[in-house]
Order: sequence, then structure tokens, then C-alpha cells
Amino acid sequence: MDLGHDLRIKYGLSDDPDAAKIAAWAERADTFRRELEDAEQAGRRAALEIFGELDRTLYFSAADTIEALLARAREK
Repeated sequence: MDLGHDLRIKYGLSDDPDAAKIAAWAERADTFRRELEDAEQAGRRAALEIFGELDRTLYFSAADTIEALLARAREK
């Protein structure tokens, strides 16, 4: 599955983020993870900062963990 799609589902975004925004999110999430103990909170904080929205749309789908999403972002 496409990482942009998975991030849209995870954070309730209105659109799939492009490769540049995914890379920026991964970098910020890693930074916040070093500052915060909660990886999920770090990912949400990075999502709001980079994507400019959070939980705009509720999708009824299971989302990956932050660790899984970051691992996939690093592969690109």
C-alpha cells in the first residue's frame, strides 16, 4: 500500500501527502520522538506541523503504528 495513503488514514488528512511532505513528516516525527516518550504523540505533532491538519476526516480503517510508518518512510 502507498505510504501517503496510510498517512492520510492515520491522521485523517483530506488528501494523500506527496513524497516531500512524507520526508518532512518523518524527519520531524523522529525529532519529536527524541523529545517525547510517546511515539504516537510525536507522530501526531509532526503531522499537524507538516500537513497543517489533523483528524479532518474519520476513516474506518486500521492504521499502522508510527514505528511502521517511519520505517517505510526511511526506505524511500
